[in-house]
Amino acid sequence: MIGIESSWLESGRWRKLVFDIQLAPTPCHFGGFRWWWVCPVCAARTAVLYGRGAFACRRCLQLAYRSQRETTPARALRQANAIRRMFEWPPGVIRGHGAKPKHLHWATYARLLRKYDAYVNVFLGYLSDRSAAVEAVLVNSAQNLRKTRD
Repeated sequence: MIGIESSWLESGRWRKLVFDIQLAPTPCHFGGFRWWWVCPVCAARTAVLYGRGAFACRRCLQLAYRSQRETTPARALRQANAIRRMFEWPPGVIRGHGAKPKHLHWATYARLLRKYDAYVNVFLGYLSDRSAAVEAVLVNSAQNLRKTRD
């Protein structure tokens, strides 16, 4: 059991709490132990405890990873740019394809290029949909402006 002190500023006053948090060891394959925090809420072993005022694991606090909050087009763009970095192409999906890197097999290059094209199509489809929506708003605004003038 370890006593941990937490302090934070709330409404202009400092709050201070002391928590007793347990550690749990697990044996390693080549000897020694790996120590884990024990979540005070669910009693699960965890490498990291999060919190402000109270400590808990990410499941108890319902925290999400950044990639879990990504939209489909943002994920497609990120994955397309990851392939561009792998191919050592300059960034930007609008630039098109570059040359095959020397170290890459043709089959691997073809497979990754198909993935890249699929990711780019998802992202460009999203841009097309968004630009159509913006165009519809602009046309509607222009029509309303003409009606108010007449």
